Amino acid sequence: MRKIILAILLFPSICFADVYCVNQLQGNDANFGKAVGSECASCLDTTVEPWQNLSIVNNTQFNNGDKVCFAGDSRWNESLITQSGVSYESYGTGECPIIDANGIADQSVLIEGKSNVKLNNIHVVATRLNLIGKAIIVRNSNNINL
Repeated sequence: MRKIILAILLFPSICFADVYCVNQLQGNDANFGKAVGSECASCLDTTVEPWQNLSIVNNTQFNNGDKVCFAGDSRWNESLITQSGVSYESYGTGECPIIDANGIADQSVLIEGKSNVKLNNIHVVATRLNLIGKAIIVRNSNNINL
């Protein structure tokens, strides 16, 4: 019992991490966005009300250990700005989710001054690369897992 309490005190993010769901096709930014559970598969629960756009993801303050989960077969024509300690992953079936700023930003994904960021099973592209920017920009960051 003492070991469990000590683990909670020393590593609270492991015990209290949240999962957020984003679905470009079926989401709504007025939704709660949070799933019950610790894995992206919990976003498949029919009671989960996912967000729709990356703008709400970019403007939400996440905690260390949180996961932001993107629905398969979704495509965002916006830029994702990452946060330290957060995993960005996919859930569901179909094609990997796609993030493509499509020329509206300098990059599709920005990892700047961050640590412990993970991107897993997300297709990041820059279809207008010749006009502006890059798919992923990583600057002054460490422990990045792409």
